[in-house]
This record gives sequence, C-alpha cells and structure tokens, in this order.
Amino acid sequence: MARVQLYLPDNDRQVFLEANGSKLSLTYLRLSVMARIGPRQIVRDGLIDTGTAFTIFPDALWQRFEDSIEWFHPTPGESIPYWWTSATGITGDAFPCRIGRVSVTVFDQKRNEIRGIPVVGKFLEDRGKLRERVLFGLSHGILQSCKLHLDIDKREAWLQERG
Repeated sequence: MARVQLYLPDNDRQVFLEANGSKLSLTYLRLSVMARIGPRQIVRDGLIDTGTAFTIFPDALWQRFEDSIEWFHPTPGESIPYWWTSATGITGDAFPCRIGRVSVTVFDQKRNEIRGIPVVGKFLEDRGKLRERVLFGLSHGILQSCKLHLDIDKREAWLQERG
C-alpha cells in the first residue's frame, strides 16, 4: 500500500510564563501535505484541517482547473442550509461557495504518491482574498481515502492508502 509523508514544520516556537512563573515552550504545529490537483496536476501545498468538514479550495486556485470540477447541484425543490453554500471561520469572513468534486494526488519529496483521490470540496468565491492553499477537511476527501498516522513527539506523520 502506498504511503505518503506529511510535514510538521515546527519553526514557530514561543515561550510563555505560566501562573507559577515556570516557562512553557509552545510550538505552532501545522500538518502539511503536497498535492497535484485535477488532470493538469496543478501543484499546491495544503494543510490538513480537522476543524473543517469539507476541503476548501480558494477561487484563485480552483479557477485554474475549473473545467476539471464536477459541480453538484441541489435537488430541485429542496432548500439547503447556509453552511452548504458558504464557508466561514477562515478569516472571520463568510464566503459564498459551490460544492463539487475534483481528483487529487498527494505526494511527498521522496516521490511517493497516492493517485486519483476523489475530493468533494467547497470551491470558494473569495475574490482572491485567500492564499492559494488548500485546507483538506475531514470528510469526502483524502482522510476518507487514506489512513492518517501521526506521532507528534517524533514529528512524524503520513497518509497510507486504505487497502
């Protein structure tokens, strides 16, 4: 089974004082993954964000592979709750979005890869306000197609293809 290394950059450290005067060193960790998106294989880094349900694609990015997105539409006559058609919490703003699916390949610097993962996501209409970084969410994407292995103490993480 294919296995792809994830990255845990820990270069942002800060020391705080606890109430008892002891020093507490904290690290601002992020779980990062490299991805090729759509048939044109547009390369982007992304963050695995367990706080978001669906993968988030900023519009400056998805407009470059729009012809590869399978767009989903509401069932006629059904009303959809607002959280399906907007994304909030990213910058404090709410952005309208569309729901669709695109193929994603995740890879690492050692040329390991897991190909053709169908990722359902929210494709934001943020008018270029957000960075071109993908936030990979919990459902209907890479975490549903792969097992996540994480050892914070060793700073090791990887995705393993489900078999």
